[in-house]
Amino acid sequence: PDGRRLASASSDTTVLVWDVSELATRRRPPGKPLTAADLEALWRDLASGDAARAYQAILRLADDPAHSVPFLAQRLRPVPQVTADRIARLVAELDDARFAVRERAARELSGLGDVAEPALQRVLRGQPSAEVARQARDLLGKLRGPAWLREQRALEAVEHAGTPEARQLLEKLAQGEPQAELTRQARVAAQRLAR
Repeated sequence: PDGRRLASASSDTTVLVWDVSELATRRRPPGKPLTAADLEALWRDLASGDAARAYQAILRLADDPAHSVPFLAQRLRPVPQVTADRIARLVAELDDARFAVRERAARELSGLGDVAEPALQRVLRGQPSAEVARQARDLLGKLRGPAWLREQRALEAVEHAGTPEARQLLEKLAQGEPQAELTRQARVAAQRLAR
């Protein structure tokens, strides 16, 4: 858990424990300061399907916390607290006769991210109308998409930055909706940095 040891196992039943503490503390020499254009490009790369490209973006953002942490603080927001009643009302509105109401409910549910996932799964297990089933499937399909992946990778960059400002951002994000993945991951990352 402290990142100082790595265990590897082999098919011949041997287990080796490696001391990687030096790797955990070794930093690459800082690159040139990130420009606004660099930050925007790295933000796009965080959502990339190319994991190597996204990982390089994480490392580059972590290497320049003076510029990247304020940039990420503008884009990462705590997930708003939401009641089960509100989620149920929004799910019910997916079947409203008025198009505008259905669209607003879908937008709001999408904004809630993974917090809405259990309610959407329950709807699909029932006997929803064709419209509600379509909306629920669409929303569930977007939950773990590029935007979600970008948030998770951005959190990793903030944690790797490790500055007091990075810790403050993680603590702020940890105050969001307790059931949200972003909130849980930010809380755990803040705890790791506190150690």
